Amino acid sequence: MQILLVDDHPLYLSGLGDLVESAHPDWQVLRATSLRAARRVLVNRLQLGLACIDLRLPDGDGAELVATVRAQQGQVPVLIVTAGDDAAGIQRALAAGAAGCILKSAPSATILQALEHVLRGEPCPLPTMSAAPRLPPLTSRQRQVLERVIAGATNPEIARELGISERTVKGHVAVLFDRFQAGNRAACVAAALARGFQPTVPPA
Repeated sequence: MQILLVDDHPLYLSGLGDLVESAHPDWQVLRATSLRAARRVLVNRLQLGLACIDLRLPDGDGAELVATVRAQQGQVPVLIVTAGDDAAGIQRALAAGAAGCILKSAPSATILQALEHVLRGEPCPLPTMSAAPRLPPLTSRQRQVLERVIAGATNPEIARELGISERTVKGHVAVLFDRFQAGNRAACVAAALARGFQPTVPPA
């Protein structure tokens, strides 16, 4: 079965893809980082079994892509992922045919369960947005490092761009992991986005 994952943050997309492939090695995971890239995938693929789409994309609305998938792929189930509170956007996606929605910060097991629910045609409970935690306090330098982590930059790349040592970057990344209770970069990115962090550095 083919599953299409659409998200404009490379680390989150990579982590989600790895999660799905680990749980379902027989699934073929297709990845796209924008509305345009997803449409190219749809043109070249005969039939999807499942789609998981970010609500906010750099070149369009996730709800718009839901409508495109449903128009081209018939009754393929679509799960929306969102980083924060956007009740209007979620309602647009559901009206366009999405089967459910889940927060990016949800535990891995919960995300997999949501995918399996919509694949079986079962209801997927909507997330409680008001429960989403706020951003922890961050210094301006920590914000700069976090923006570049979200963009997919490595520690050496961040060090060169900010004019600081790689050791200093590693220290900031360690603090970010602690602040967001994350064990790796993908989890840190998901937690930061779910808490409303708005990066200004475009993805690499």
